Amino acid sequence: MVREAFVAAFGIRPVDEEVVAAGMKKLDQVLDVYEAHLAKGTKYLAGDDFSLADLFHTVYMNWMKSARPELLEKRPHLSAWIHDITTRPAFLRCLQLDWENASPIQ
Repeated sequence: MVREAFVAAFGIRPVDEEVVAAGMKKLDQVLDVYEAHLAKGTKYLAGDDFSLADLFHTVYMNWMKSARPELLEKRPHLSAWIHDITTRPAFLRCLQLDWENASPIQ
């Protein structure tokens, strides 16, 4: 689904709507699992401290909160977690970087 949402959307090829629909159905189920886990009282995925588990999700969740906000409406714990991880100062600084004009890594 991510490939369809990002790669195909750049006009390389038409979006396969069946792939997107199947992916959205699976994502909806996975988000229910996340909601149940976060509802148990942990602030982050692996406990009360921000970890690589949260970091890995940050970019995707940032996309989801703007592109698919309907997925968050019925999931208050997930919504709070996404707000927390996507408003961290380091992530906000990354969003401000000028990636198109950045020097290549040598």
